[in-house]
Amino acid sequence: MNSSTLIGLILLVTLLIMGWVTWRRIRQEPRRLANAGWIAVTLLLGIQVLAILGFSAPLLGLGFLVLMSPLLAIGLAGFLILNGLVMLRRERFSLAHSLSLLAGVGLVAAMVVCIFVVLTGERRAFPVPTFIMLTTGWVALMFFCFVGYSWFYQRIVRRIHPDFIMVLGAGVPSGKVTPLLAGRIDRALGVWRGEIKAGRRPLLVMSGGQGPDEPVSEARAMADYALEQGVPEAALVLEDHSTTTRENFQMSTELVRAEPRLGPRATGVAVTSNYHAMRAALLAHDLGTGIQVLGARTAWYYWPSAMLREFVAVVQRSPKAYGLGLGLVTVPLTLLVTLIWLS
Repeated sequence: MNSSTLIGLILLVTLLIMGWVTWRRIRQEPRRLANAGWIAVTLLLGIQVLAILGFSAPLLGLGFLVLMSPLLAIGLAGFLILNGLVMLRRERFSLAHSLSLLAGVGLVAAMVVCIFVVLTGERRAFPVPTFIMLTTGWVALMFFCFVGYSWFYQRIVRRIHPDFIMVLGAGVPSGKVTPLLAGRIDRALGVWRGEIKAGRRPLLVMSGGQGPDEPVSEARAMADYALEQGVPEAALVLEDHSTTTRENFQMSTELVRAEPRLGPRATGVAVTSNYHAMRAALLAHDLGTGIQVLGARTAWYYWPSAMLREFVAVVQRSPKAYGLGLGLVTVPLTLLVTLIWLS
């Protein structure tokens, strides 16, 4: 047995252990974004094992990672620019609606700088485009991991049979629910009706206070909408003081624990827009609640920009940790690729 095969077998055992640990982590607590990192590392390790045992090419895994960086950056840039243009056509101009387009243009600008430096033939400047491409590629990978795990997470929690279903509110400037908020309520009603058919009686918790520009509380507007859809008033619980997602969870949890029909051991799910589900789930976990989160569909053209904002917000939760991870990956790889290029 040669050394390459031995290393491959060791990595294979490591892969199996990591796969088992990843499965256990997700099963124990799916509301941890670190699970996405475990999945990504397990997949990359699987590629490396395949490269060694299947193709006898130890550097294939590293080459795949380096090659994937510009491809991910190009794919993400094109996607963001296309979505940004669609957003500007369908929605009024604002910084939030332009975020997708600006991010895509920024990625393209970074890649143009890289190409320019490479074409100049200045070998000493090679670390600059290498670092830029690896950085943009790593950020793109993190974004895709976030999007992928958000999608995966929302499919896991479908199996829960809740005692209560909480709907996270959104602005009601006219006193009536907006299409976005109606989508959340409809998603919650779908779950509620499914539980009713199965013989269970979950309560619907409408959570949202009244802002200065709102004639009624979000909870009241949501309850009125639910009543129009045939929901009996006895099935509704209103939490009408919260003004943030954090308060949604905190105040609704207190209300549920005091509800005689539920009690302190009640299990529940929250419903929000699909792009917001992962961050809401992270917050629910941080607050120590057992609430899982379901996502309601939003307009396809709105979703990418919203997901980008959510990703930025998630990074802002732990900027030092994400910055450290970025540095530990890009700096060594930049040095390694540069040494190979210059040798």
